[in-house]
Amino acid sequence: MDNQNNYNSDSEVFYTYDGQNGSTQSFRRPENGRKNEYGRGFKTGITIGILSALVVCSIAIAVLFIFKINKNQTGNTTSSLGASVVNKINSLVSVIDNNFLFDVDDEALAEGIYKGLVAGLGDKYSSYYSAEDYKKLMQHTDGISFFGINIEYIYDKEKNEFQVMGVEEGGAAQKAGMQAGDIIIKVDDTDVTSKDITDLGPYIKGEEGTPIRVTVLRNGKQLEFEMTRSGVNGQVVFASMSADGIGYIRIDNFEGDTADQFNKAYDQLKEKGMKAVIFDVRSNPGGRLDIVQAILDRLLPEGVLVYTMDKNGKREDFSSDANAVLDVPAVVLINGASASASEIFAGCLQDYEKAYVIGEKSYGKGLVQSVLGFKDGSALKLTMRKYYTPNGRDINGVGIVPDEEVALDEERLNNEQYDTQFRAAREYLLNKIK
Repeated sequence: MDNQNNYNSDSEVFYTYDGQNGSTQSFRRPENGRKNEYGRGFKTGITIGILSALVVCSIAIAVLFIFKINKNQTGNTTSSLGASVVNKINSLVSVIDNNFLFDVDDEALAEGIYKGLVAGLGDKYSSYYSAEDYKKLMQHTDGISFFGINIEYIYDKEKNEFQVMGVEEGGAAQKAGMQAGDIIIKVDDTDVTSKDITDLGPYIKGEEGTPIRVTVLRNGKQLEFEMTRSGVNGQVVFASMSADGIGYIRIDNFEGDTADQFNKAYDQLKEKGMKAVIFDVRSNPGGRLDIVQAILDRLLPEGVLVYTMDKNGKREDFSSDANAVLDVPAVVLINGASASASEIFAGCLQDYEKAYVIGEKSYGKGLVQSVLGFKDGSALKLTMRKYYTPNGRDINGVGIVPDEEVALDEERLNNEQYDTQFRAAREYLLNKIK
C-alpha cells in the first residue's frame, strides 16, 4: 500500500533529492479531490562515441550515487555496486556505438539504465518513472478512474499482467462489457504485457471524450472493447439496510473522499435504527493509509490502528482518538482481491474483536511505498516500510485469514441469492441480534 495516497497504486508523501548536498525535502500534494485527474540519433565515430560513453557513465554514476544515499551519508563513499559496474556500462556503450546497426536514442538508453536498476530489486511494487510518466502519475493519483474508463486494477509482477478488480457502475468500461477478472493485454496499439510497463495509468488516462480501445483476456479468449474516456460519478461507498435492521456498506476503494462518503452512509444507517452491519471490502484494491485511518477512527476505541517499520526498525504508529466506537455487531467480507488498505481495515477490526471476518484469505500486501521525485522530473516509487496490524501481525504475502472461510461462485457475485458470503454474514448477524 502506498504511503497515504495509493496509486495502483499510490502515494501522498513525495520527496525531492538535491544531488549536490545529498539532502531530501518532503512535501504533500494538496487535497484536490478524487476527480481532478492525467531522437536524437547516436552517431558512430570515435569522438561521438567517447562523448556518449561519458554521458551514460555520468548518468550511471548519478543513479548509483542516489541509490546508495544512506551509505554515503554514513561516511562510506564507495558504492557496493562499485566502479566495475560503471566500467561495464562504459564498455557496453562503446560496443553499441561502434557496432549497433541502427541509430540509438541516448535518452532512451539512459532511461533503460534507470529502469533496469530498479528492476534489479526484484520488488513488484517499486518502479522508476521517467519525467513524462511521473507527470502523468501526478495528474491522476487523486483517483483511479478520472478521464479514463472507470476501472480498478492491480498489477501482478510475477504473472506480468494487469487484472481488472472492479468496473464502476455506469462507467465506460461497464457499458462496453468489461468485467472484473479481465486481464488487460493491450491499450490501443500498445502491448501492456511488456515488463517495462508496470502501470496502466499513462496509457488509459487521457482527455475526456477521446476514444480508447482495450484488449483483454477472459477465460483464455481475447476480447476487444472500444469506448470513450469519461469522468466518474465519484461514488465509491454504497449503503442499504434490510427490514430486519442489518445495514450493508460496500467500500470500493480508499481514495479521495471515501471517508466522507463512509461517514454519511454510516450516519444514515444509524439514523434508520441499524442493529448490525456488514462491511464489504471484497475486491477492494486498497488506497490511502490516511483514508482508512479516518474510517477506522470512527469505529474503534483509542489505540493503535496500524503501525509501520522501516529497514532500520523505526516504528510509526497510526492511532484512533476514540471519538466514536462501533456499537453494533459487525461482519467484514473479504476475498483474495482485498488488498492493502482493505486488509488494514479488516485486520484492525478483527484484532480489536469489533467485527467477525467472513470470506476468503485476502491478497497479502503489507508493504508501504513512497515516491521520491528528482530535480530532472523523474521519480522513484520505492518500498520503504512494512505495516503491521494492531496485534503485530505481518500479513505481507500471507493475507488476512477470515474467522469463517466461505467460498464464492464469482460468476454469481452480483446475485444476492447466490452470494454465499453475504448470506453467511447475514446469518451470523441475525443470531447476534435475536
